[in-house]
Amino acid sequence: TFFKDLDTIMKQDFETVVLKALPDNPIQETLNTLADARRVILLTGFPVRLSNGSYVGETDGPLGTADIAAALTALGASVLVITDEPAFSIVSDVVCYRAPKAKLMMLPKADTGDFIRNCIKTFAPNHLISLTN
Repeated sequence: TFFKDLDTIMKQDFETVVLKALPDNPIQETLNTLADARRVILLTGFPVRLSNGSYVGETDGPLGTADIAAALTALGASVLVITDEPAFSIVSDVVCYRAPKAKLMMLPKADTGDFIRNCIKTFAPNHLISLTN
């Protein structure tokens, strides 16, 4: 079966403890869970410090986030993407291109806990997914 084969391929990297700890067919389980998603918050961004002391956003999480946002909005879900300031421009570009129906917000530098709690309270997601590099 497709998902069993995919699970076997995904777990071939035996040095990764996280992969060994996953349940059987986590992708099938994730698909089943997200098929009924109606309101989803996607959280991405990881600041990378450059040699000159400035920061830039990492590039792995934003691309996957945009693809997931596109898939979920195509299924009719409302999606809110939240990212940090260093990643905001790249996340904005890829999300606007791939998932124009998704909403986008920047995580503030201060009071981030209050910000996230408020987003959860007002957006009322049934799923929250964090993606980083």
